[in-house]
This record gives sequence, C-alpha cells and structure tokens, in this order.
Amino acid sequence: MAFKLIFSNRNKLLYNAALIPRLFYTRPRICSYFCVDIKNYPKNVKCYKHFEIYQERYFSQVKLNVCWSCDSEIDNHLFCFKCNKIQRVQNVSNYFQVLGVSEKFDLDTKEVTQRYRYLQTLLHPDKFATKSDEEKDISAEWSSILNKAYSTLHNPLERGLHLLALNGFSIDQEQTNPDLLAQILMKFEEAESASDSKDIDKLRENNRSTFQELVNKVSLAFQKQDYIQAKELLLEMKYYESIHKDLKEKMEDQINMK
Repeated sequence: MAFKLIFSNRNKLLYNAALIPRLFYTRPRICSYFCVDIKNYPKNVKCYKHFEIYQERYFSQVKLNVCWSCDSEIDNHLFCFKCNKIQRVQNVSNYFQVLGVSEKFDLDTKEVTQRYRYLQTLLHPDKFATKSDEEKDISAEWSSILNKAYSTLHNPLERGLHLLALNGFSIDQEQTNPDLLAQILMKFEEAESASDSKDIDKLRENNRSTFQELVNKVSLAFQKQDYIQAKELLLEMKYYESIHKDLKEKMEDQINMK
C-alpha cells in the first residue's frame, strides 16, 4: 500500500503527515526536488514524480544529517518532521536541483517561475517573522539561494554558463577568436555611434535576432553534449548580451531626453 500526497503549502504538508498510519514505520519526507509528491514504503521513501531521477541523482548521495534543533535524523530535506524546523542550507551548487527542474539547457521558463514561486511560499523570510533568529537567518539564506537559482535558470546565457560549469567547463574571454572579436568590436562601435531612436531600435532588433540564433545553436550543442562548441557559442552570447545592455541604456537615455 502506498500514499500519494500533494500539498499546497508546508502547514498542510505537516498536518497531513501526522495522519499517515504508523504501520509504515517511516516518517514521510519531502522529495529532494522539493515537489512534495510523497510515496511511502516500509524502508525507503521515494517521490512519485522524480522516482527515477531521485534514485540516480540523490539516493546514492544522501548523507544522514541531524536536525540543528532536535537532533533527529534527517536527509536532504527542508523541514524536520519531528520539530517542523526549517533546515540549514548545505552544499548548494546545482540550481537545477534547487528548483527541482531537469538539468538541461532547454527549460520551460514558465515551469522555472512556477517552481520558484512555490518554494518561496515555503521559505520566504516573511513566513518566519515570528520564528527564532536562527530560523529567520536560515530562511533568508534559502530565499537568497532561490533568487539566485531563478535568475540563473530563467536567463538563457546564465543557464548555459551554469550548465557548462556543472560539466567542468568555463569560458575565457581572453581566448576569443580574433575574427569574432573584430566583429564584436564593430557591433559595439555601431551601438556607440547610434544617436537616433530608429537606428537604435533597428540595432536592438538585429541584436535580438542574432542572440536567439545563438540560443538555438547552444541548445543543439548541449543536446549533442558538445561542450567545447557550447563554450564558444556562450562566449559569443556573452558579447551580444553586453551589446544589448548598451543599446538598452542608450534607448533609455533617448527617452529621458524627450
């Protein structure tokens, strides 16, 4: 027999957890992907939604820890099921795992936003305004990590750089191809010399188009696990992102002058 419990918030989760029959000989736990889809077994606990992924990425890596408040044994979970205290942040380096989304470049940004908002409803400091100073500090740290994870995964450039880093690669601007560098410098000069709003709009549209083409190429590179190609393309994307920021500032200046 197994139960599948889907909860909308932490309080409901903890309330329903107390109703699970003792015959299962195990406390319910939050999935390490924080999706709160729970499945109970006499010995092991696995999430319905992330059953296979949980086994592969987490179960073999789980190290038993103890709750900082009551010393009960816990795994990689957000709350202690004995005292209900929020747990300290430990070794967070993979933002895909933090938000509980697939570790790939092609992400549904709506899902990323949904996961982020849900987790903030559990962990935002406002939820711990009446709690102890320790809980407030832990909540603030978790909230900060969620903000960083969201901003990283929602942006295709930052998402690609993070995925690249997780696979042991990083970009180096000093190794930029001379031909690419000459092309980028010309683009920067065009952006600098543009003074009319129509010219700026045209440059911004061209820049967006080029950036999107690079996003598509990066997607294919990651699908093929060609990290060297992905590295080169992400470096180029980084330059076009800088051009985009320059053109945006220039347009804002134009608007403010009117």
